[in-house]
Amino acid sequence: MPPMGGPGGRGRRMGEPSKPKNAKATIQRLFAYVGKYKIKVMIAMVFVVLRTLATLASSYLLRPIINNYIIPGGGEQLLKGLAMGLGVLGLVYAVNIVSSYAQSKLMIYVSQHSIEAIRNDLFTKVQRLPVRYYDTHSTGDMMSRFTNDVDNIGQMLDNTMVSIFSGTIQLIGTLVMMIYTNIWLTLITIFFIPLFAKAGSTIAKHSRKYYTQQQAALGALNGYIEESVTGQKVVKVFNHEEKCKEEFAKLNQDLRNKQISAQFFGGIMGPIMGNMSQISYAVTACIGGILCALGRFDIGGLTVFVNYSRQFSFPISELSNQVTNIFPPWQAQSVCLP
Repeated sequence: MPPMGGPGGRGRRMGEPSKPKNAKATIQRLFAYVGKYKIKVMIAMVFVVLRTLATLASSYLLRPIINNYIIPGGGEQLLKGLAMGLGVLGLVYAVNIVSSYAQSKLMIYVSQHSIEAIRNDLFTKVQRLPVRYYDTHSTGDMMSRFTNDVDNIGQMLDNTMVSIFSGTIQLIGTLVMMIYTNIWLTLITIFFIPLFAKAGSTIAKHSRKYYTQQQAALGALNGYIEESVTGQKVVKVFNHEEKCKEEFAKLNQDLRNKQISAQFFGGIMGPIMGNMSQISYAVTACIGGILCALGRFDIGGLTVFVNYSRQFSFPISELSNQVTNIFPPWQAQSVCLP
């Protein structure tokens, strides 16, 4: 069997991800596909804003409901007011649900149609490539471009773009509402932001490295399987079965090790950021409770603020998680986009 990478070992190492030489040009090529559906994308972003505003409003509506209708106690008038407040709250939640559904539906439509166009153009490009290209690139690696890498781009278009936009809007909106509710508790919450950012960037750095290695190992394994299966007659003639099994086991074990590392660092992002969020939540609740006991804050305001405190950490965690989702598609975009 010929050395990996083509005759004489020429060409790049099989499965090695190639980084875009011009990130700006890569972004422009990618968004050229999305731009065909810019009206739908803009409508989806409007629904994202509506969903974010509904989330912020639903949290703040708890303040008058608690202060005006729950803490004072019974009374028919209070019950009517409580029912009206809960009705308005239910309406806001309904807006949130409808907006989430519409936004998700539109972005799935845009991402899947964009991916269809990318695959069509990629297949057309493959038909025009010279024979020399096929001598220096394994078939398994090229198949991986059509499947794994393009699917990564689709995931980014479907989830990551919306998550980044939604997370940014929610972060800004939540911060404004927190300042409006209580400036001192807001300063305490902001104190934790550098800790969130540092933890997220450190984990993302390791996750990117191991994910790149995982993609390289996956491409190498796919290429070796394709070469071994198509060359079975040659393997049988030269009694090369045991050697093939040894080489496959080595590549398979390497992929397993790379996947364990990649999945570990990709999976611990959520728990670590979540635990840090709980610490911030607990500190804020304790200090807010002291302010309420001293008569310098109201119970409804504290309930709303701790809810905002939890919402404030969520978009930070979400944006940190999306860093690991954005990186793999860049490996594919440099090759897949025609």
